[in-house]
Amino acid sequence: MNNLEAYKMDGLGNDFIIFDKRKKSISLTKDQIVKISNRNNIGCDQVIFIDKDESSNAFLKFYNSDGGEISACGNGSRCVAYLLMKENNSKEISLRTKVGTLQAELSDKNLVSINMGQPNFEWNKIPLIKEMDNKNLQIKINSIDGKEMTGGFSLSVGNPHIVFFVENFNQFNLKEIGPKIENHNYFPEKCNVTLANIKNRK
Repeated sequence: MNNLEAYKMDGLGNDFIIFDKRKKSISLTKDQIVKISNRNNIGCDQVIFIDKDESSNAFLKFYNSDGGEISACGNGSRCVAYLLMKENNSKEISLRTKVGTLQAELSDKNLVSINMGQPNFEWNKIPLIKEMDNKNLQIKINSIDGKEMTGGFSLSVGNPHIVFFVENFNQFNLKEIGPKIENHNYFPEKCNVTLANIKNRK
């Protein structure tokens, strides 16, 4: 692999290596993406490619650290949007992905927000390995003190997510739970794992 120019960026705990194909053609194999993503190398959660697009500011492709392509990523898109905003001296950017065009805005506090559109709850669009109740996948997780809870609300916002609603975040070790659930056999494309707490139902 020749020397390639890339950006390394972080968005809310996820880190990305970003290649800009608009000026120079770049093609990486699955094995090369895996090698770059490895934490013993540069290391990242995802590799992103920026390409030219006629209908928006750029077209994005996303690859997980195992080399598999995914449709979109909110935090990765935010990082790319920030780069393009600085490049174009603009507070608004549109990015086309496999799930559609995402609109990004830069706030007065220099923070990027992005509209990921409507989530998808269809089991085969998330996707899940088979048809099942996406509102309760009956996946078990354990709290720090060993108590077991069962649940899991799944959806897609361009890539698969599962949400566990808990009463107390401090009772769960997400760093321990995350990798186990991420690779659960219900999710053929893996998934992002989130803990959520309902403050009120208004």
